[in-house]
Amino acid sequence: FATDDRSRIGCLDMAGNVSEWCEDFDGGSRTDRVVAGGNYATAEPERFLIDGGSTLPQTDYSRTVGFRGVVRVPVSP
Repeated sequence: FATDDRSRIGCLDMAGNVSEWCEDFDGGSRTDRVVAGGNYATAEPERFLIDGGSTLPQTDYSRTVGFRGVVRVPVSP
């Protein structure tokens, strides 16, 4: 494993798999959700930035959009 893509708590390969559905809706919409991050088909580097998201209707299917389960882990500074 390469260690240059390791997070500060030791997770590997967290970027570039799929873009992720977010809990947030786009503005006043109740159907278009924010999709954040880049994926394996992304050509624009700015899409990998934390604020480089887009929106999709939450009923859409895309093989480049998924979700990431989150568990809060206490980390010392």
